[in-house]
Amino acid sequence: MRTLLLVRSSACLQCVIVTETRSRLQRDHYTERAIAESLERALRCGYLDDVRFAEGFIRMRLRASKGINGIVRDLKGHQIDAYAIPGFPDVFLEEQGSQLDNAIRLLERKPPRAKNKKQAAYAKLIRNGFSSSVASSAVKTWIAEREDQ
Repeated sequence: MRTLLLVRSSACLQCVIVTETRSRLQRDHYTERAIAESLERALRCGYLDDVRFAEGFIRMRLRASKGINGIVRDLKGHQIDAYAIPGFPDVFLEEQGSQLDNAIRLLERKPPRAKNKKQAAYAKLIRNGFSSSVASSAVKTWIAEREDQ
């Protein structure tokens, strides 16, 4: 029972996923049986929900102009398969705009300061999780817009 209370209090403080909760309980030296029972009960009660966590995480990252590749990589770090989330990536991209628009918006909001703007912009987009094709197209558009000004 104490483990369920710990799970519930952790889940209330932040959106917690099953693997992180399991690790925390193992670190606190709970038995495997107690951990399994608590996780099962927490899932049944809705205290833990990896899909809900992933949906919020994806929306947050897209609003921050992050690319799909970076989001997939970050979710994999949480041991969540992004492509197992219903509607990923299409539904989320419809809500937040295209990857190309997000990449251009990122470059407009935080332009690179290096001498070679094109190379620096491309590297910035790749670091932010955009695919090479999206990064390449966004840099071409961004450079063309800057030259028109």
